[in-house]
Amino acid sequence: MTLDAIAEEGLQGVSDELSSLITGLTEASAGSVEERKDTRERLLAAAMPAFASDGFKATTIRSLAAAVKITPGAVYAHFDSKEAILSAALARAYRKFLLDVVVPQDSPGRDARLKGLCRRHIKFQMENRAVAAASDTLLMNETILQVVDPNTVALLRQARASYYEAIRAEVAQLRSENAAARTEIQARAILVLCDSASAEPRPETASLDPETVVREYLQVIWHILGH
Repeated sequence: MTLDAIAEEGLQGVSDELSSLITGLTEASAGSVEERKDTRERLLAAAMPAFASDGFKATTIRSLAAAVKITPGAVYAHFDSKEAILSAALARAYRKFLLDVVVPQDSPGRDARLKGLCRRHIKFQMENRAVAAASDTLLMNETILQVVDPNTVALLRQARASYYEAIRAEVAQLRSENAAARTEIQARAILVLCDSASAEPRPETASLDPETVVREYLQVIWHILGH
């Protein structure tokens, strides 16, 4: 069963909080109409890198339309405004992150959940480089977030905080002797490292297969944890 199929069946086996977040992000990523969903998805995928690289003001409806080979007027069949496109694109990207990284379950074990989250996070960043890097850039830009729907911003912040807490809790469980401050530092370092995988392949890692790159990242993470 695909993760989207799991989502459609009520996200069985996940927490109420995670289910609620994914449902909210699903609603926030919808366009103004339900028709031509494939075109809407392509429009959202093109929007993320454009907004991140060119900025919100410089990115136009015309340029977004050209990127997906539709007319500017046709864009309004899917979204009411450029602000709506940005809001939906951010919600779509983080919804996919939660479905691909957080929803999957891991086998029992003291460190299985942390390894699973980190592995999937790194692979997600590598396999969705353009959108992942753009999402990280946009979510750190308070000026950009001022034009995003406030309800969507609240959802995104809650989702990011929830994921951080999941990592922090796993680190705390694994390193039970850690002081609280050290646990926070390690959790944040792990998240920064996982996010940085969106820059792969770098010139020095281009010759490595993706699984090798993932293993190298995981080794660094376990070194951070003192293993």
